[in-house]
Amino acid sequence: MRTTLIPAHTRGYIQEDWLTAWYSFSFSGWRDPERMQFGALRVLNDDIIAPRNGFGWHPHSDMEILTIVLAGILSHTDSTGGSGELRPGDVQAMTAGKGIMHAEFNKGDEEVRSLQLWFYPRAISLEPHYQQKHLPTLPGTLRVLASATGEADSLILAQDLRVVRARVLPEKPLEYTPIAGNIQYCFLIEGAGTVAGQEASRRDAVTVEDAGNTFALVASHAEMDCLILDVPKSSV
Repeated sequence: MRTTLIPAHTRGYIQEDWLTAWYSFSFSGWRDPERMQFGALRVLNDDIIAPRNGFGWHPHSDMEILTIVLAGILSHTDSTGGSGELRPGDVQAMTAGKGIMHAEFNKGDEEVRSLQLWFYPRAISLEPHYQQKHLPTLPGTLRVLASATGEADSLILAQDLRVVRARVLPEKPLEYTPIAGNIQYCFLIEGAGTVAGQEASRRDAVTVEDAGNTFALVASHAEMDCLILDVPKSSV
């Protein structure tokens, strides 16, 4: 098993009038040739959206997009007729496929904090569609948020992946069983501890390759909230 620590401070960073964002991979005006993707994972954006602001109508194609709200209420509208409000514990999946337009807006008086993930699909020019579910993760558990098959009542993405949120309690490690042949990008939302033996802290990431049957998630002195992105090695 091979692990690599990616410190939080090495991410890209932008601050605009209404948006503060950290980019784990090259995005918008931030470019790092060493940070273009991790297997089928193309984007991991850590966003803070100011009140009464947001992303206006804009297009996407041939990408699987997952949005996780950590705080606030994020309103979504898209060209398929999909719409909804995302609160903490809610997860949204969107297949951009052959083309979709959407907008995301913070209509409230408090900041919205969210994570947005983009994955390359297993096939191009798919029919666009939108899904949303309330998928809260309880302390001391692993929860599948998205998968290829909808396992454990998760959202479905058109890629052979699994997105898992793990809330690890001190002195109660959790074991994760990866998809055979995949690689894992583990992003610490909050807390600190070890992922597959690698120490990490808030907003750090740990990549895991050749994981074998399982690897452990261990919290240090407080709860560790970790997102596991279990993706194919190839983006094709």
